[in-house]
Amino acid sequence: MQLITVIITSSLLFSSTAGAVEFVNETLEVGGDTVIFAAQIPDGYNPESSPAIVVAWHSWGNNQYEIFDNTEFDDEANRRGWILTSHYGPNSIHWNNHDAQRHCDIMLDWLFENYPYDPDSIYMIGGSMGGAAGQVWHANNCGSNDHLIAATAGGSQILDTQLRAIQYLAEGDTNRSMRDLFGGLPGFSDSVDYEYHRASAVYLADTTESLHFNSLTLPVWNRWGSSDLEVYAYGYPARVYERLRTGAAELTAFTPSDIANHGLLIMWPEGVCNWLSRFSANRYPDTISIAADEADDYYYSYVELGSRPFTFGRYGVRKSEADRRLDISLIRNIQEITIRFEFPWSRYDTLWGEWSNEDETITNPVVHLQDIPRVLEAYRSDGSPFQYSLQADELVITLAENGEYVIVFEPTSARESPRSIAVQYRLLNSYPNPFNASTTLQIESPRSASKQVLFYDIQGRIVKKLNVQLSPGVNQLPFEGEGLSTGIYFAVMEGETLTPLKLMLLK
Repeated sequence: MQLITVIITSSLLFSSTAGAVEFVNETLEVGGDTVIFAAQIPDGYNPESSPAIVVAWHSWGNNQYEIFDNTEFDDEANRRGWILTSHYGPNSIHWNNHDAQRHCDIMLDWLFENYPYDPDSIYMIGGSMGGAAGQVWHANNCGSNDHLIAATAGGSQILDTQLRAIQYLAEGDTNRSMRDLFGGLPGFSDSVDYEYHRASAVYLADTTESLHFNSLTLPVWNRWGSSDLEVYAYGYPARVYERLRTGAAELTAFTPSDIANHGLLIMWPEGVCNWLSRFSANRYPDTISIAADEADDYYYSYVELGSRPFTFGRYGVRKSEADRRLDISLIRNIQEITIRFEFPWSRYDTLWGEWSNEDETITNPVVHLQDIPRVLEAYRSDGSPFQYSLQADELVITLAENGEYVIVFEPTSARESPRSIAVQYRLLNSYPNPFNASTTLQIESPRSASKQVLFYDIQGRIVKKLNVQLSPGVNQLPFEGEGLSTGIYFAVMEGETLTPLKLMLLK
Protein backbone atom coordinates (compact mmCIF):
# COMPACT_ATOMS: atom_id res chain seq x y z
CA MET A 1 0.00 0.00 0.00
CA GLN A 2 1.31 3.45 -0.95
CA LEU A 3 1.48 6.11 1.76
CA ILE A 4 0.17 9.45 0.52
CA THR A 5 1.62 12.20 2.63
CA VAL A 6 0.40 15.33 0.85
CA ILE A 7 -2.68 15.87 -1.27
CA ILE A 8 -3.25 19.06 -3.20
CA THR A 9 -6.65 19.10 -4.86
CA SER A 10 -8.48 21.51 -7.07
CA SER A 11 -11.85 20.89 -8.66
CA LEU A 12 -13.70 23.00 -11.20
CA LEU A 13 -17.30 22.64 -12.32
CA PHE A 14 -18.22 23.36 -15.94
CA SER A 15 -21.87 23.79 -16.84
CA SER A 16 -23.33 22.03 -19.86
CA THR A 17 -26.80 21.36 -21.21
CA ALA A 18 -26.77 18.01 -19.38
CA GLY A 19 -25.42 19.20 -16.04
CA ALA A 20 -22.06 19.94 -14.47
CA VAL A 21 -18.77 18.36 -15.46
CA GLU A 22 -16.22 18.19 -12.65
CA PHE A 23 -12.56 18.68 -13.58
CA VAL A 24 -10.07 17.52 -10.97
CA ASN A 25 -6.37 18.44 -10.72
CA GLU A 26 -4.33 16.38 -8.27
CA THR A 27 -0.79 16.51 -6.93
CA LEU A 28 0.11 13.67 -4.56
CA GLU A 29 3.37 13.25 -2.68
CA VAL A 30 3.86 9.49 -2.41
CA GLY A 31 7.03 7.93 -1.05
CA GLY A 32 9.21 10.76 -2.34
CA ASP A 33 7.45 10.88 -5.72
CA THR A 34 5.30 13.74 -6.95
CA VAL A 35 2.35 12.28 -8.84
CA ILE A 36 0.43 14.77 -10.99
CA PHE A 37 -2.75 14.03 -12.90
CA ALA A 38 -6.03 15.47 -14.12
CA ALA A 39 -9.44 13.87 -14.43
CA GLN A 40 -12.81 14.76 -15.89
CA ILE A 41 -15.79 13.40 -13.97
CA PRO A 42 -18.87 13.28 -16.22
CA ASP A 43 -22.03 15.18 -15.50
CA GLY A 44 -24.57 13.05 -13.71
CA TYR A 45 -21.81 10.89 -12.23
CA ASN A 46 -23.18 8.32 -9.80
CA PRO A 47 -20.60 6.30 -7.83
CA GLU A 48 -23.02 3.39 -7.60
CA SER A 49 -23.17 3.05 -11.39
CA SER A 50 -19.40 2.35 -11.69
CA PRO A 51 -18.76 3.92 -15.11
CA ALA A 52 -15.94 3.03 -17.47
CA ILE A 53 -12.70 5.00 -17.24
CA VAL A 54 -10.36 6.06 -20.06
CA VAL A 55 -6.71 6.58 -19.15
CA ALA A 56 -4.81 8.76 -21.63
CA TRP A 57 -1.01 8.69 -21.96
CA HIS A 58 0.46 11.90 -23.34
CA SER A 59 2.90 12.19 -26.22
CA TRP A 60 6.61 13.09 -26.02
CA GLY A 61 7.21 16.44 -24.30
CA ASN A 62 3.54 16.96 -23.51
CA ASN A 63 1.54 16.76 -20.28
CA GLN A 64 -1.67 15.53 -18.65
CA TYR A 65 -3.77 18.23 -20.31
CA GLU A 66 -3.03 17.14 -23.89
CA ILE A 67 -6.06 14.85 -24.09
CA PHE A 68 -8.37 17.63 -22.86
CA ASP A 69 -6.90 20.57 -24.79
CA ASN A 70 -6.07 19.01 -28.17
CA THR A 71 -8.78 16.39 -28.75
CA GLU A 72 -12.51 15.86 -28.35
CA PHE A 73 -12.14 12.75 -26.21
CA ASP A 74 -13.35 14.79 -23.23
CA ASP A 75 -16.66 15.52 -24.95
CA GLU A 76 -17.04 11.90 -26.07
CA ALA A 77 -16.25 10.53 -22.61
CA ASN A 78 -18.74 12.88 -20.99
CA ARG A 79 -21.43 11.95 -23.52
CA ARG A 80 -21.00 8.30 -22.54
CA GLY A 81 -20.82 9.00 -18.81
CA TRP A 82 -17.20 7.80 -18.66
CA ILE A 83 -14.38 9.19 -16.53
CA LEU A 84 -11.40 10.52 -18.52
CA THR A 85 -8.02 10.90 -16.83
CA SER A 86 -4.37 11.44 -17.68
CA HIS A 87 -1.18 11.58 -15.62
CA TYR A 88 1.99 13.58 -16.24
CA GLY A 89 4.44 10.88 -15.19
CA PRO A 90 7.85 11.50 -13.63
CA ASN A 91 8.60 13.88 -16.53
CA SER A 92 7.33 14.75 -19.99
CA ILE A 93 9.60 12.22 -21.77
CA HIS A 94 9.22 9.12 -19.57
CA TRP A 95 8.76 6.59 -22.42
CA ASN A 96 6.18 4.64 -20.38
CA ASN A 97 8.87 3.21 -18.11
CA HIS A 98 8.27 1.58 -14.72
CA ASP A 99 8.33 4.93 -12.90
CA ALA A 100 5.59 6.25 -15.18
CA GLN A 101 3.58 3.07 -14.63
CA ARG A 102 3.87 3.52 -10.88
CA HIS A 103 2.46 7.05 -11.21
CA CYS A 104 -0.44 5.70 -13.26
CA ASP A 105 -1.10 3.00 -10.66
CA ILE A 106 -1.24 5.60 -7.86
CA MET A 107 -3.61 7.72 -9.94
CA LEU A 108 -5.97 4.80 -10.56
CA ASP A 109 -5.91 3.85 -6.87
CA TRP A 110 -6.83 7.41 -5.87
CA LEU A 111 -9.59 7.72 -8.45
CA PHE A 112 -11.13 4.39 -7.52
CA GLU A 113 -11.27 5.46 -3.88
CA ASN A 114 -12.71 8.91 -4.62
CA TYR A 115 -14.68 8.34 -7.84
CA PRO A 116 -15.43 4.60 -8.11
CA TYR A 117 -15.33 3.19 -11.63
CA ASP A 118 -15.85 -0.22 -13.20
CA PRO A 119 -12.59 -2.17 -12.69
CA ASP A 120 -13.48 -4.36 -15.69
CA SER A 121 -13.87 -1.35 -18.00
CA ILE A 122 -10.50 0.39 -17.79
CA TYR A 123 -9.43 1.56 -21.25
CA MET A 124 -6.10 3.13 -22.22
CA ILE A 125 -5.40 5.46 -25.14
CA GLY A 126 -2.45 7.54 -26.26
CA GLY A 127 -0.50 8.98 -29.14
CA SER A 128 3.11 8.68 -30.31
CA MET A 129 5.24 8.07 -27.18
CA GLY A 130 2.04 7.22 -25.33
CA GLY A 131 0.47 5.30 -28.21
CA ALA A 132 1.66 1.86 -27.12
CA ALA A 133 1.59 2.65 -23.40
CA GLY A 134 -1.51 0.55 -22.85
CA GLN A 135 0.29 -2.54 -24.13
CA VAL A 136 3.40 -1.79 -22.06
CA TRP A 137 1.16 -1.25 -19.04
CA HIS A 138 -0.71 -4.51 -19.62
CA ALA A 139 2.52 -6.48 -20.02
CA ASN A 140 3.60 -5.40 -16.54
CA ASN A 141 0.24 -5.00 -14.79
CA CYS A 142 -1.92 -8.00 -15.61
CA GLY A 143 -1.93 -9.71 -12.21
CA SER A 144 -4.96 -10.43 -10.05
CA ASN A 145 -4.30 -7.37 -7.85
CA ASP A 146 -3.40 -5.01 -10.71
CA HIS A 147 -5.57 -2.56 -12.59
CA LEU A 148 -6.19 -4.93 -15.49
CA ILE A 149 -7.22 -3.02 -18.60
CA ALA A 150 -9.97 -4.19 -20.95
CA ALA A 151 -8.58 -2.76 -24.22
CA THR A 152 -6.18 -0.14 -25.56
CA ALA A 153 -6.02 2.19 -28.56
CA GLY A 154 -3.27 4.42 -29.91
CA GLY A 155 -2.24 6.61 -32.81
CA SER A 156 1.29 6.58 -34.29
CA GLN A 157 2.33 3.95 -31.76
CA ILE A 158 6.03 3.62 -30.98
CA LEU A 159 5.79 -0.12 -30.53
CA ASP A 160 9.52 -0.90 -30.45
CA THR A 161 11.62 1.76 -28.71
CA GLN A 162 14.89 0.11 -29.77
CA LEU A 163 13.87 0.19 -33.44
CA ARG A 164 12.69 3.80 -33.10
CA ALA A 165 16.00 4.81 -31.50
CA ILE A 166 17.85 3.30 -34.47
CA GLN A 167 15.51 5.13 -36.84
CA TYR A 168 16.20 8.40 -35.02
CA LEU A 169 19.90 7.90 -35.62
CA ALA A 170 19.37 7.06 -39.29
CA GLU A 171 17.30 10.22 -39.68
CA GLY A 172 20.04 12.32 -38.10
CA ASP A 173 17.70 13.16 -35.27
CA THR A 174 19.34 14.47 -32.12
CA ASN A 175 16.57 13.15 -29.83
CA ARG A 176 18.51 11.76 -26.87
CA SER A 177 15.60 11.12 -24.52
CA MET A 178 15.53 7.35 -24.94
CA ARG A 179 19.28 6.82 -24.63
CA ASP A 180 19.37 9.12 -21.60
CA LEU A 181 16.50 7.23 -19.95
CA PHE A 182 17.58 3.69 -20.80
CA GLY A 183 21.32 4.14 -20.25
CA GLY A 184 22.75 4.45 -23.75
CA LEU A 185 22.25 3.49 -27.36
CA PRO A 186 20.82 0.08 -28.30
CA GLY A 187 23.55 -2.55 -28.34
CA PHE A 188 25.64 -0.76 -25.71
CA SER A 189 25.06 -3.53 -23.14
CA ASP A 190 22.59 -6.25 -22.19
CA SER A 191 21.25 -4.10 -19.37
CA VAL A 192 20.59 -1.18 -21.73
CA ASP A 193 18.84 -3.36 -24.31
CA TYR A 194 16.76 -4.89 -21.50
CA GLU A 195 15.46 -1.44 -20.52
CA TYR A 196 14.48 -0.69 -24.13
CA HIS A 197 12.56 -3.96 -24.34
CA ARG A 198 10.78 -3.46 -20.99
CA ALA A 199 9.41 -0.14 -22.28
CA SER A 200 8.24 -1.59 -25.62
CA ALA A 201 5.11 -3.37 -26.75
CA VAL A 202 7.29 -5.63 -28.92
CA TYR A 203 10.95 -6.17 -29.82
CA LEU A 204 10.80 -7.07 -33.49
CA ALA A 205 14.46 -8.02 -34.02
CA ASP A 206 14.22 -10.91 -31.54
CA THR A 207 10.73 -11.68 -30.30
CA THR A 208 12.09 -14.12 -27.71
CA GLU A 209 13.23 -10.96 -25.86
CA SER A 210 9.86 -9.26 -26.22
CA LEU A 211 6.93 -8.49 -23.94
CA HIS A 212 4.34 -8.77 -26.72
CA PHE A 213 3.33 -12.26 -25.58
CA ASN A 214 1.62 -10.77 -22.53
CA SER A 215 -0.71 -8.69 -24.72
CA LEU A 216 -1.96 -11.44 -27.02
CA THR A 217 -5.16 -11.60 -24.95
CA LEU A 218 -5.54 -7.79 -24.99
CA PRO A 219 -7.66 -6.01 -27.65
CA VAL A 220 -5.39 -3.49 -29.45
CA TRP A 221 -6.45 -0.70 -31.85
CA ASN A 222 -3.71 1.03 -33.85
CA ARG A 223 -3.65 3.79 -36.49
CA TRP A 224 -0.87 5.72 -38.21
CA GLY A 225 -0.95 8.77 -40.46
CA SER A 226 -0.73 8.91 -44.24
CA SER A 227 2.64 10.66 -44.61
CA ASP A 228 5.75 8.76 -45.69
CA LEU A 229 7.35 9.34 -42.28
CA GLU A 230 4.29 7.94 -40.51
CA VAL A 231 4.32 4.82 -42.67
CA TYR A 232 8.07 4.32 -42.16
CA ALA A 233 8.23 4.99 -38.43
CA TYR A 234 4.84 3.63 -37.28
CA GLY A 235 3.11 1.74 -40.10
CA TYR A 236 5.95 -0.64 -40.93
CA PRO A 237 6.46 -1.86 -37.33
CA ALA A 238 2.68 -2.16 -36.92
CA ARG A 239 2.34 -4.44 -39.96
CA VAL A 240 5.18 -6.68 -38.74
CA TYR A 241 3.71 -6.78 -35.26
CA GLU A 242 0.25 -7.53 -36.66
CA ARG A 243 1.57 -10.81 -38.05
CA LEU A 244 2.70 -11.79 -34.55
CA ARG A 245 -0.91 -11.35 -33.39
CA THR A 246 -2.50 -13.62 -36.00
CA GLY A 247 -3.79 -15.85 -33.22
CA ALA A 248 -5.59 -12.81 -31.78
CA ALA A 249 -6.96 -11.41 -35.04
CA GLU A 250 -10.39 -10.72 -33.56
CA LEU A 251 -8.70 -8.52 -30.93
CA THR A 252 -6.49 -6.66 -33.40
CA ALA A 253 -7.52 -3.54 -35.36
CA PHE A 254 -4.46 -2.19 -37.23
CA THR A 255 -5.23 0.08 -40.19
CA PRO A 256 -3.68 3.19 -41.79
CA SER A 257 -5.42 6.53 -41.55
CA ASP A 258 -6.05 8.77 -44.55
CA ILE A 259 -5.24 11.78 -42.35
CA ALA A 260 -1.79 13.36 -42.73
CA ASN A 261 -1.34 13.92 -39.04
CA HIS A 262 0.16 12.26 -35.98
CA GLY A 263 -0.66 10.67 -32.63
CA LEU A 264 -3.94 11.48 -30.94
CA LEU A 265 -4.96 13.72 -33.84
CA ILE A 266 -5.58 10.74 -36.14
CA MET A 267 -7.89 9.07 -33.60
CA TRP A 268 -11.64 9.62 -34.05
CA PRO A 269 -13.01 9.73 -30.48
CA GLU A 270 -16.44 8.27 -31.20
CA GLY A 271 -15.07 5.41 -33.30
CA VAL A 272 -12.32 4.62 -30.79
CA CYS A 273 -14.74 4.61 -27.86
CA ASN A 274 -17.22 2.46 -29.79
CA TRP A 275 -14.45 -0.08 -30.32
CA LEU A 276 -13.20 0.05 -26.73
CA SER A 277 -16.70 -0.38 -25.31
CA ARG A 278 -16.97 -3.84 -26.89
CA PHE A 279 -14.57 -5.29 -24.33
CA SER A 280 -14.39 -6.11 -20.63
CA ALA A 281 -11.27 -7.17 -18.76
CA ASN A 282 -10.33 -10.78 -19.48
CA ARG A 283 -9.08 -11.93 -16.08
CA TYR A 284 -8.97 -15.66 -16.69
CA PRO A 285 -7.89 -16.36 -20.28
CA ASP A 286 -7.68 -20.08 -21.03
CA THR A 287 -4.26 -19.61 -22.65
CA ILE A 288 -1.57 -17.26 -21.42
CA SER A 289 1.91 -16.85 -22.86
CA ILE A 290 4.05 -14.66 -20.67
CA ALA A 291 7.40 -12.86 -20.83
CA ALA A 292 8.21 -11.88 -17.26
CA ASP A 293 10.74 -9.09 -16.69
CA GLU A 294 10.59 -9.56 -12.91
CA ALA A 295 9.10 -11.77 -10.23
CA ASP A 296 5.45 -10.81 -10.25
CA ASP A 297 1.81 -11.79 -10.75
CA TYR A 298 0.63 -12.41 -14.31
CA TYR A 299 -3.10 -13.16 -14.45
CA TYR A 300 -3.69 -16.14 -12.13
CA SER A 301 0.00 -17.06 -11.97
CA TYR A 302 3.05 -15.87 -10.05
CA VAL A 303 6.66 -16.59 -11.03
CA GLU A 304 10.12 -16.36 -9.55
CA LEU A 305 12.86 -15.97 -12.13
CA GLY A 306 16.15 -17.82 -12.37
CA SER A 307 19.50 -16.21 -11.73
CA ARG A 308 20.32 -15.05 -15.26
CA PRO A 309 20.37 -11.25 -15.32
CA PHE A 310 18.58 -9.20 -18.00
CA THR A 311 16.73 -12.27 -19.28
CA PHE A 312 12.97 -12.46 -19.56
CA GLY A 313 11.33 -15.45 -17.95
CA ARG A 314 9.13 -17.21 -20.49
CA TYR A 315 6.31 -19.61 -19.78
CA GLY A 316 2.89 -20.66 -20.97
CA VAL A 317 -0.24 -21.98 -19.27
CA ARG A 318 -3.27 -23.57 -20.89
CA LYS A 319 -6.37 -24.49 -18.91
CA SER A 320 -9.63 -26.17 -19.88
CA GLU A 321 -12.56 -26.61 -17.53
CA ALA A 322 -14.28 -29.03 -19.91
CA ASP A 323 -11.23 -31.30 -20.09
CA ARG A 324 -10.13 -30.67 -16.49
CA ARG A 325 -6.67 -29.82 -17.78
CA LEU A 326 -3.91 -27.47 -16.69
CA ASP A 327 -0.83 -27.59 -18.93
CA ILE A 328 2.30 -25.70 -17.86
CA SER A 329 5.32 -25.06 -20.06
CA LEU A 330 8.37 -23.44 -18.44
CA ILE A 331 10.32 -22.18 -21.43
CA ARG A 332 13.15 -20.07 -20.02
CA ASN A 333 14.52 -18.72 -16.76
CA ILE A 334 11.59 -19.76 -14.52
CA GLN A 335 12.59 -21.15 -11.12
CA GLU A 336 9.16 -21.27 -9.50
CA ILE A 337 5.60 -20.90 -10.73
CA THR A 338 2.40 -20.62 -8.71
CA ILE A 339 -1.02 -21.19 -10.25
CA ARG A 340 -3.92 -19.87 -8.18
CA PHE A 341 -7.19 -21.69 -8.81
CA GLU A 342 -9.16 -18.46 -8.60
CA PHE A 343 -10.69 -18.86 -12.05
CA PRO A 344 -14.40 -19.72 -11.88
CA TRP A 345 -14.56 -23.43 -12.62
CA SER A 346 -17.86 -24.95 -11.53
CA ARG A 347 -16.35 -28.01 -9.87
CA TYR A 348 -13.13 -29.87 -9.18
CA ASP A 349 -12.56 -33.60 -9.17
CA THR A 350 -9.60 -34.77 -11.27
CA LEU A 351 -6.97 -32.59 -12.92
CA TRP A 352 -4.76 -33.68 -15.80
CA GLY A 353 -1.78 -31.71 -16.98
CA GLU A 354 1.34 -31.90 -19.09
CA TRP A 355 4.08 -30.05 -17.26
CA SER A 356 7.47 -29.42 -18.77
CA ASN A 357 10.68 -27.47 -18.20
CA GLU A 358 12.53 -26.64 -21.41
CA ASP A 359 15.39 -24.68 -19.82
CA GLU A 360 18.38 -26.94 -19.13
CA THR A 361 20.01 -24.28 -16.95
CA ILE A 362 17.09 -24.51 -14.46
CA THR A 363 17.16 -27.69 -12.43
CA ASN A 364 14.14 -28.94 -10.52
CA PRO A 365 11.81 -25.96 -10.89
CA VAL A 366 8.97 -25.84 -8.38
CA VAL A 367 5.25 -25.79 -9.23
CA HIS A 368 2.73 -24.53 -6.66
CA LEU A 369 -1.01 -25.14 -7.08
CA GLN A 370 -2.90 -22.87 -4.67
CA ASP A 371 -6.53 -22.60 -3.52
CA ILE A 372 -7.29 -26.20 -4.41
CA PRO A 373 -9.51 -28.79 -2.70
CA ARG A 374 -8.09 -31.57 -0.58
CA VAL A 375 -5.84 -33.84 -2.66
CA LEU A 376 -6.69 -37.53 -2.46
CA GLU A 377 -3.88 -38.82 -4.65
CA ALA A 378 -1.42 -37.68 -7.31
CA TYR A 379 0.54 -39.71 -9.85
CA ARG A 380 1.96 -39.67 -13.38
CA SER A 381 -0.30 -40.77 -16.19
CA ASP A 382 1.54 -44.12 -16.34
CA GLY A 383 0.55 -44.75 -12.72
CA SER A 384 3.99 -44.11 -11.23
CA PRO A 385 4.29 -41.81 -8.19
CA PHE A 386 6.08 -38.45 -8.01
CA GLN A 387 7.32 -36.32 -5.14
CA TYR A 388 5.00 -33.66 -3.79
CA SER A 389 3.99 -32.03 -0.53
CA LEU A 390 0.72 -30.64 0.80
CA GLN A 391 0.48 -27.35 2.70
CA ALA A 392 -3.09 -26.38 3.67
CA ASP A 393 -4.80 -25.67 0.31
CA GLU A 394 -1.55 -25.79 -1.68
CA LEU A 395 0.14 -28.61 -3.57
CA VAL A 396 3.92 -28.18 -4.04
CA ILE A 397 5.65 -30.21 -6.75
CA THR A 398 9.31 -30.39 -7.69
CA LEU A 399 9.31 -30.83 -11.45
CA ALA A 400 12.16 -33.33 -11.72
CA GLU A 401 11.08 -34.55 -15.13
CA ASN A 402 8.61 -33.62 -17.83
CA GLY A 403 5.45 -35.58 -18.35
CA GLU A 404 1.71 -36.02 -17.86
CA TYR A 405 0.50 -35.64 -14.29
CA VAL A 406 -2.84 -36.55 -12.67
CA ILE A 407 -4.23 -35.11 -9.43
CA VAL A 408 -7.39 -36.43 -7.82
CA PHE A 409 -9.27 -34.04 -5.55
CA GLU A 410 -12.01 -34.59 -3.06
CA PRO A 411 -15.07 -33.63 -5.19
CA THR A 412 -16.19 -30.07 -4.46
CA SER A 413 -17.66 -26.97 -6.05
CA ALA A 414 -15.39 -24.13 -7.13
CA ARG A 415 -15.77 -22.18 -3.90
CA GLU A 416 -16.62 -24.64 -1.13
CA SER A 417 -13.16 -26.04 -0.48
CA PRO A 418 -10.64 -23.97 -2.49
CA ARG A 419 -11.94 -20.84 -0.81
CA SER A 420 -14.02 -20.16 2.25
CA ILE A 421 -17.77 -20.63 2.14
CA ALA A 422 -19.56 -17.58 0.78
CA VAL A 423 -20.92 -15.15 3.33
CA GLN A 424 -23.06 -13.14 0.92
CA TYR A 425 -24.81 -13.40 -2.43
CA ARG A 426 -22.58 -12.23 -5.27
CA LEU A 427 -22.79 -12.04 -9.04
CA LEU A 428 -19.27 -13.24 -9.85
CA ASN A 429 -19.11 -13.22 -13.62
CA SER A 430 -20.78 -14.22 -16.87
CA TYR A 431 -19.50 -16.26 -19.80
CA PRO A 432 -19.44 -15.36 -22.61
CA ASN A 433 -19.41 -11.59 -22.22
CA PRO A 434 -20.10 -9.93 -24.66
CA PHE A 435 -22.80 -12.44 -25.66
CA ASN A 436 -25.12 -12.85 -28.63
CA ALA A 437 -28.22 -14.69 -27.46
CA SER A 438 -27.46 -16.28 -24.12
CA THR A 439 -24.83 -16.25 -21.40
CA THR A 440 -24.19 -18.10 -18.13
CA LEU A 441 -24.34 -16.16 -14.88
CA GLN A 442 -22.10 -17.29 -12.04
CA ILE A 443 -23.74 -16.52 -8.71
CA GLU A 444 -22.16 -17.21 -5.35
CA SER A 445 -24.56 -18.10 -2.55
CA PRO A 446 -23.98 -18.81 1.16
CA ARG A 447 -27.10 -21.01 1.42
CA SER A 448 -30.04 -22.41 -0.49
CA ALA A 449 -32.36 -19.57 -1.41
CA SER A 450 -34.77 -18.14 -3.95
CA LYS A 451 -33.52 -14.82 -5.29
CA GLN A 452 -34.25 -12.42 -8.11
CA VAL A 453 -31.70 -10.88 -10.47
CA LEU A 454 -32.63 -7.48 -11.88
CA PHE A 455 -31.29 -6.27 -15.22
CA TYR A 456 -30.97 -2.54 -15.85
CA ASP A 457 -30.24 -0.73 -19.10
CA ILE A 458 -27.70 2.09 -19.40
CA GLN A 459 -30.39 4.60 -18.38
CA GLY A 460 -31.11 2.79 -15.11
CA ARG A 461 -34.44 1.24 -16.15
CA ILE A 462 -35.30 -2.34 -15.14
CA VAL A 463 -35.68 -4.23 -18.42
CA LYS A 464 -35.73 -7.84 -17.27
CA LYS A 465 -36.09 -9.94 -14.12
CA LEU A 466 -34.78 -13.44 -13.54
CA ASN A 467 -36.00 -15.64 -10.69
CA VAL A 468 -33.30 -18.08 -9.58
CA GLN A 469 -33.08 -20.98 -7.16
CA LEU A 470 -29.62 -21.00 -5.56
CA SER A 471 -27.64 -23.71 -3.82
CA PRO A 472 -24.66 -23.11 -1.48
CA GLY A 473 -21.46 -22.35 -3.42
CA VAL A 474 -21.15 -21.19 -7.02
CA ASN A 475 -24.22 -21.57 -9.22
CA GLN A 476 -24.14 -21.64 -13.03
CA LEU A 477 -27.42 -20.20 -14.36
CA PRO A 478 -28.37 -19.49 -18.00
CA PHE A 479 -29.66 -16.07 -19.01
CA GLU A 480 -31.41 -15.41 -22.31
CA GLY A 481 -31.21 -11.96 -23.88
CA GLU A 482 -34.48 -12.42 -25.74
CA GLY A 483 -36.39 -9.18 -26.12
CA LEU A 484 -33.35 -7.00 -25.42
CA SER A 485 -31.56 -4.91 -28.02
CA THR A 486 -27.82 -4.54 -28.52
CA GLY A 487 -26.32 -2.59 -25.67
CA ILE A 488 -24.83 -2.57 -22.17
CA TYR A 489 -26.82 -3.90 -19.24
CA PHE A 490 -26.16 -4.24 -15.53
CA ALA A 491 -27.22 -7.22 -13.43
CA VAL A 492 -27.95 -6.72 -9.72
CA MET A 493 -29.07 -9.15 -7.03
CA GLU A 494 -32.27 -7.77 -5.57
CA GLY A 495 -31.66 -6.44 -2.08
CA GLU A 496 -27.86 -6.46 -2.46
CA THR A 497 -25.66 -3.32 -2.71
CA LEU A 498 -22.55 -4.79 -4.33
CA THR A 499 -21.12 -3.56 -7.63
CA PRO A 500 -23.42 -4.51 -10.54
CA LEU A 501 -22.26 -7.06 -13.09
CA LYS A 502 -21.81 -5.45 -16.50
CA LEU A 503 -23.13 -7.39 -19.49
CA MET A 504 -22.86 -6.55 -23.18
CA LEU A 505 -25.39 -7.92 -25.64
CA LEU A 506 -24.42 -7.97 -29.33
CA LYS A 507 -27.02 -8.95 -31.93
